Amino acid sequence: MHHKEYDNMVDIVSITTAIQGIKAATEIVQSIRSADQSLASAEQKLILADLVSALADSKTALSNVQDYLHEKDKEIARLKESLALRKELIRHGETYYEASPKGFPVGDPYCSHCFEVKGIAVHINQLAGDRSKSICPSCKTKIRRHGARDGSKPNA
Repeated sequence: MHHKEYDNMVDIVSITTAIQGIKAATEIVQSIRSADQSLASAEQKLILADLVSALADSKTALSNVQDYLHEKDKEIARLKESLALRKELIRHGETYYEASPKGFPVGDPYCSHCFEVKGIAVHINQLAGDRSKSICPSCKTKIRRHGARDGSKPNA
């Protein structure tokens, strides 16, 4: 099953479980209110045990929904950060750079694979033993070496 489909299913199942538990608890409370005073103590204890169980199931389900929503909030924040980053970096050759006020590449290069696939900016490092290549410390992609840019012109 696809991960996002599983997430949505977990969310729906948790919400449904919580609603059913709250509905059951409400029905139990209503049956206690309308119960004849002659109910035996054991019967009352059984009804109250059902109520506690229904409320516990609801609490667990709502806790799962809360965790799920927290994870979604973190994902939304990560995506917003990635979107903001996409506005700040420009592609030059095989790598990305920050943009100077004139829109030219400036600073040290970032890995194009990590930026395009993962939405993160990772500076690449010179490959040991081969000064003509760089390597990304995160994804290990090897890239033709591009040095730092000063941002004064497109190729500087």
